[in-house]
Amino acid sequence: MGIIFNNILLWRHAEAMSAEDQSSQNDMERELTKKGQRQAKQIARWLKRNLPKETLLLSSPAVRAYQTAEAF
Repeated sequence: MGIIFNNILLWRHAEAMSAEDQSSQNDMERELTKKGQRQAKQIARWLKRNLPKETLLLSSPAVRAYQTAEAF
């Protein structure tokens, strides 16, 4: 039988471009800024060291959320 974990970790997306800086008017298409990309990588390193190997990662389909999750 496998191990069951009863914890949920909510990881908000890193810094994203403002709606004014994005050419698209679709909020789901907003991307991470360069700073946001660095933030996502930094937190992903910590998470990789501290979360169980069996961790399941789920992401919103929003571009900024997906980019944040990709760092993991």
